[in-house]
Amino acid sequence: MVNLIVSLVFVFLAVYLLQKKYTNTFVFLALSTILAVYYILTTGSSPVSTSSGLLVLDVFEIFKEQLSTSFASVALAMLPIYGYSMYMDKIQASSVLGSIVSKPVAKAKNPYF
Repeated sequence: MVNLIVSLVFVFLAVYLLQKKYTNTFVFLALSTILAVYYILTTGSSPVSTSSGLLVLDVFEIFKEQLSTSFASVALAMLPIYGYSMYMDKIQASSVLGSIVSKPVAKAKNPYF
């Protein structure tokens, strides 16, 4: 029950910090570090498969394991999407699409159309 409450507090804290326009990378990195330290302090054990021997260093071991597995696959999927969206923004594709779509509507004489 305590873990659920702590998780909800951290979710609300993340939403609050993101609404305050903090950088999302910083928010999630800081909150995940705090949660990893909380887990180690409450359980007294290391959550990683290969412990470094010191619980303080195991926090960074968690990030090393997670970044080497999940981040690589997510980053490989996100980079082309980000590149495409930045390219479309650079050539102003949305304004061109809007002007093309609005041409037939602009020719209508009915004010209610």
